[in-house]
Amino acid sequence: MNIYYRKQIWKIFLLLFAIGIGVLSLWYTNGLVNKLKKQEEEKVQLWAEATKRLAAPETEMNELAFLSQISRNNTTIPLILASDKGKVLSWRNLDSALVAQDSNYLQAQLEEMKMEHPPIKIPVFNQEQLIYYHNSTVLKELTYYPYIQLTVIAFFVLIAYLAFSASRNAEQNQVWVGMAKETAHQL
Repeated sequence: MNIYYRKQIWKIFLLLFAIGIGVLSLWYTNGLVNKLKKQEEEKVQLWAEATKRLAAPETEMNELAFLSQISRNNTTIPLILASDKGKVLSWRNLDSALVAQDSNYLQAQLEEMKMEHPPIKIPVFNQEQLIYYHNSTVLKELTYYPYIQLTVIAFFVLIAYLAFSASRNAEQNQVWVGMAKETAHQL
């Protein structure tokens, strides 16, 4: 078997191995993202149920503290409680400085949330209120992480390949220089 043929086989094998690692990384991270997304949806459902029960007149006094704690414990998922007419009634985990500075910020966030997830409907005092939400910052970052990771790895592999190629070319050039000197010496 030719040495150059073997070298090509190894290059192809290493390329396929690198692609396999990339695919496995994307698959695993997407699985984590889907699990986290499901957990966030469950948290929003729990928050919606707590909000509905807090507004219900038959809620017991001993339940109020527990339901209030559930409502306060959401510190990561941005959400907006709106009337069925689209008026913002309350919000959580949005940038309070932007809310204070920009009167259209909440409405813009509401429109974005409407496109991102379907609303959760809760009946409150004979009216229907809607809960809209964004994915948490952690979930958004985790969604992009594997692509950033693969880009950095690909860049590193490219730099390493170029460095090894340059080193191999320099070594070949030194061999040719040595052979030229030896030839000149023989003449």
